[in-house]
Amino acid sequence: MLLVILLCLAVGGCGRFYHLVGTIVAANDFDGAAIVEISSDEACEGRRIPAATIRLVYELDTNQQPVPDTSWQRSIVADQVGEFEIKDYGPPGGAKQVGLEINAEGYETAYTVYRDHPKRHPHVFCVSLVPVRGDEDV
Repeated sequence: MLLVILLCLAVGGCGRFYHLVGTIVAANDFDGAAIVEISSDEACEGRRIPAATIRLVYELDTNQQPVPDTSWQRSIVADQVGEFEIKDYGPPGGAKQVGLEINAEGYETAYTVYRDHPKRHPHVFCVSLVPVRGDEDV
């Protein structure tokens, strides 16, 4: 056991802290879903979408997509006013590419890859989702 602890300390720690906060709103047009990192004093305007699922994925493939069945991920559900906060530990390392996926019933899924910097917390996001278009809208 002591050897495992010493090995973890030698490689820079056994994990890295991630802290994200955000607001999920309905987009005003059909240009597509968007996940935008904003400063903490910027507002995220729009009709709030409650109970969306937020997934943070730490293991991405060469196309920057989540590795299927990875255990390096964390999912939560936004609150009733469309806000979320994730605090989690992931794989160790410095600045790292991380996948962020948001979906809500009746809306297109939004996905982006962002560079998580360990000294900049929390990362703040404004997420705009667009309604799923039915065949009659095409």
